[in-house]
Amino acid sequence: MSNGKSRMHWHRMSRGLATALFATGLTACAPSAGDQAVDLGGAERIRVENTGGGITLVGGSVSDTIFLTYEVHSDNGKASLADVDLVAGPSGGEFLVEALTDSPDIWVDIAVGLPTALPWAARTATGDVFLESLSGGGQVLTNSGFVSGGGLRGDLALLATTSEVSLQMEVTEEAEVVVDLEYGSMTLELPTPTHALLDAGTNDGFISISDLPFNGDLSADSAVGTLGGGGGAELSLRTTLGNIVLFGLGEIAETGAGN
Repeated sequence: MSNGKSRMHWHRMSRGLATALFATGLTACAPSAGDQAVDLGGAERIRVENTGGGITLVGGSVSDTIFLTYEVHSDNGKASLADVDLVAGPSGGEFLVEALTDSPDIWVDIAVGLPTALPWAARTATGDVFLESLSGGGQVLTNSGFVSGGGLRGDLALLATTSEVSLQMEVTEEAEVVVDLEYGSMTLELPTPTHALLDAGTNDGFISISDLPFNGDLSADSAVGTLGGGGGAELSLRTTLGNIVLFGLGEIAETGAGN
């Protein structure tokens, strides 16, 4: 079903399918899992929002299509697509994927395949976020959940209330990387050498830098200075309660996230 903008309303599609099956005398239930490919429609960025459940974003080589997979879960194991509202499609200059659930006992896990270089944003109230092979730069906003992934390049803004973070990424020239946690630890795996300004601090935890050349002031709870030769890239890392760990991976020619 389309509204003229290639937007897909999964909720409405499932109800229509159920109606058709009942009309033929068959008994059917709305599916609890499925997938769909939707035209990007010229959108210049993608935003994925999920009120309950996880988000997975994986970059790929197809430049004009968004690939979506969903799984609906519930405490009683009986939830289906009819219990949630899922929408996907271009809206103005962005492609929106949105999952809404009215009950805390129902949640949806969403996986999205997108063009590698497309800028992105992921927001979830409660749920893990996994990121892979993305070079367009993006944002993560979550109340609670594990944020992980690899093959990342470009800007990153990650804000979380309670979260553990584990990312492998390349800090490109002029990139701005901000990770701000209220509660939780973070681990960043970076190429050796990485050239960037570093400003990191924790109120209750420790900071560790391994296999990465660092010049500046380093104490148990603060690190201010330069990684490698410094330059235009900036890393700002903060947590109120938790550890900050940086370690080098050695020289890598390609992270797998570039075009």
